[in-house]
Amino acid sequence: MSYKPTQAAIAGRATLGARIRAEREARGLSQEQLALTAGFDRSFLSDLESGRHSCMVDRVFDLAEALGVDASSLLDGSLPTD
Repeated sequence: MSYKPTQAAIAGRATLGARIRAEREARGLSQEQLALTAGFDRSFLSDLESGRHSCMVDRVFDLAEALGVDASSLLDGSLPTD
């Protein structure tokens, strides 16, 4: 049985990506810089930010640490405002 994400999962993926991008840009980091600090490949980070991929919860904590934020702020559910 293969997993097919629900609409809620797809929407959550997009929200997470938008929050990661907003936090990264607020800190003046490139995708390459954040990926290196968090132990990611830059292309994977790009896919996360665009909502094309999801990631394990452990990786959310890695990203939060690299950004200097609490992981809950990335998973909060509301879109960042600019």
